[in-house]
Amino acid sequence: MEPIEGLIHAFILDGQGGGEEIGWDRIRSWSPEQGFLWVHLQSDQSLANDWLSRESGLDELLLRAILDTNSNPRLLKEGNGILTTLRGINFNRGADPEDMAFLNIWLDENRAITVRQEKLKSVQDIYHAISIKKGPVDGPGLLIRLLDRLFKRMEPILDHLEQELDNIEIQSSKETNETLADKLLDLRHEVIELRRHLIPQHRALEALYNEPIPWIKKVHKRWVREKSNQLLRFLADLESFRDRAVVMQDEIRNSSSERMNRAMYMLSVLTGIFLPMGFLTGLLGINVGGMPGVEYKWAFWIVCTLLVFMVAINIWVFRRMKWI
Repeated sequence: MEPIEGLIHAFILDGQGGGEEIGWDRIRSWSPEQGFLWVHLQSDQSLANDWLSRESGLDELLLRAILDTNSNPRLLKEGNGILTTLRGINFNRGADPEDMAFLNIWLDENRAITVRQEKLKSVQDIYHAISIKKGPVDGPGLLIRLLDRLFKRMEPILDHLEQELDNIEIQSSKETNETLADKLLDLRHEVIELRRHLIPQHRALEALYNEPIPWIKKVHKRWVREKSNQLLRFLADLESFRDRAVVMQDEIRNSSSERMNRAMYMLSVLTGIFLPMGFLTGLLGINVGGMPGVEYKWAFWIVCTLLVFMVAINIWVFRRMKWI
C-alpha cells in the first residue's frame, strides 16, 4: 500500500486472525478496550511525524529512536513496552539485497507502532494475512509473524548466494579471469553487509528472549528463541560463504600468479636461447673493414647454418639442465 498522509495502514485486530482497517480518525479515538491496535507509518511523512510527537504518547527518547533511519538492530525496554529495530531484505527496484531496509517497532500490551522508509514485503505479507483473517491475534503474535516473514524472505537470498558461489567455483576450475575475481569481490561485499546487519539483529532477539516482559508469554518466548536460532544458522551460512569466497579468491590469485610466472619463465628461456644469436648477428653487423666472408658468396648461408646449430645446442643444453 502507498502511504496516505503518512499512514500506510492501521488495523484493530479482532483476536481471531482478522482485523478492521481504520484511518486517522479512528486511530485518534482508539482505546485499548476496542482491541489491539497496529499502526504502520512512513517515516518521512510530516503527518505521521506529527502524530508520533503529539498523540502517540512516546517520550522524546523513544520518538528519536523510532524515527531513526540509520540504527542497527537493537532492543530498548521502556516501561511496559519495547522498542526494537529489525532489518529485512530490500526488494525495492534499484536496491541491492544487502542494503537491508529497516523497520522500527514500538510494542506494548495494547498496540504496535511500526515505522519504515522503504517497502518491506514481509509487512505486506502480514497485511494480506489479516485481510483474509489468517493474521496475528495480538502484539507478541504480530512480532513473531514479522520475524518469521523477514527470515523467510532471507532464505532465497542465501540460496542465491550459495548458487553463485557454486557457479564461480565450477567456472574457476575451468578458467580464471578478471571477471570471476570481480564477481567474487562483489559477492564477498554482499555477504559482509548482510552479516553486518544480522549480527546485531541476533543480539536483539537474544535480549528480547531474556528480557522479563509480563505480556510476552513463555510460548511466545520459545518462538523468539527459535527465530534467534534460525538467524544464527543464517549467520553460520554467511560465514561459510565468506570463507569459501576467500579460498576461491586465493586460488584465482595463485592461478594468475602461476600463469604469469610461467610466462616470465618461458620468456627468460627464449631470451637465453636467442641471446648468443643476437650477440653473433650484432657482431657480424658492425660496419668496419676486415669483416670475414664479405667477398665469399656462401658466407650468408654458412652463418645461417651456424645460427641454427647454435639454437639446437642451446635447446639441448637447456633440456639437459631440465630448464625446459
